[in-house]
Amino acid sequence: MELMTNKNLADKDDILDMVWNAAKRKRRSLPSLARRIIKLNEEAGELSEAFLGSTSKTNRKHKKWADVREEAVDTAIIALDIALTCHEAGDPKEDTIKWFKRKINKWLRRQQKL
Repeated sequence: MELMTNKNLADKDDILDMVWNAAKRKRRSLPSLARRIIKLNEEAGELSEAFLGSTSKTNRKHKKWADVREEAVDTAIIALDIALTCHEAGDPKEDTIKWFKRKINKWLRRQQKL
């Protein structure tokens, strides 16, 4: 498994740009952070509900795997927006990309040990 570098991460940061640009209209600020963290928990709950529904024998709400993916993307968007807000000095996008590299490389190292 190849660790993440600037070269192979270049096309992946387009998603980060999409979230950054979508949120430009609203001001990212620390005071609104609590609301977005609560929203993240709400989205995670909807993701869990979609998963449980789609894997349930009864599936009363008629959930499908597409619903799971949709809720996962909603959760990821809110999480990225939070990551782009929680920064110290420096470029928030660059800082977020650095954290992605660290975390993805940590996952890859664990997988190499398996």
